[in-house]
Amino acid sequence: MTPAVDVSSGTVWRTCPIRSSPSAGARSWLTQRDLLRGEGISHPEARTRFLVARALLRRTIAEARPDLGWKVLDIRTARSGRPTVVDIDPLLDPFLAPNLDPELEDHLGLYLAVSHTRGLAAVAVSTVGPVGIDVEPLGRDGLPPAEIWLTPDEQEEHASLLPSRRRAQLLRLWVAKEAALKANDAAQALPRRELSIRRSGEVDRVPISEDDPEAWVIAEVVWHEIEARFLVALAASVTGR
Repeated sequence: MTPAVDVSSGTVWRTCPIRSSPSAGARSWLTQRDLLRGEGISHPEARTRFLVARALLRRTIAEARPDLGWKVLDIRTARSGRPTVVDIDPLLDPFLAPNLDPELEDHLGLYLAVSHTRGLAAVAVSTVGPVGIDVEPLGRDGLPPAEIWLTPDEQEEHASLLPSRRRAQLLRLWVAKEAALKANDAAQALPRRELSIRRSGEVDRVPISEDDPEAWVIAEVVWHEIEARFLVALAASVTGR
């Protein structure tokens, strides 16, 4: 498991390998509610990914906010599409609470992000503002055609690279854009070609018409290679539209 790392003040993130089944250490961080939801996932690999990511998220919440008590929190899906935490009423049956509640906002001063791929889970917890995280295997094939999701400037730079460097650069941009969209609640609504990723890690929203002059700025995106097998991008959002 990676050590906790501050991307900006108040942000902690971790990764954890995903094996064929959750380890005893991972299971020690799961509640009965988590295990019950896991049992509802029929595909074994998907179930393991869920349980490992949930255990990692609970551990990271405990590090970011040790005052809350991770066992009495339930993790559900907020209106933003991100996971969020809610207090459990001990007088009510917690298993009756739905996992998806469209009215939920981010709760208890915590902003959460989760990503996982075959072999690795990654989570981020912030106490200062929305965050996004994305993980992909290094050397991943099958990304969409570059002209669909790169800005014109990014396409020009991509074309100027040596062929041996193009695949790595595409993956770097892809995970950064995925993380930035998650941090801004726009993973489904905003085309990736509207996000420009600077080498410094700053993300700008590029207007595609004069009728849409607004811009998003992400505080920063940082990249980390994990075990020389995975690439993780973490984005912290400081301004909205």
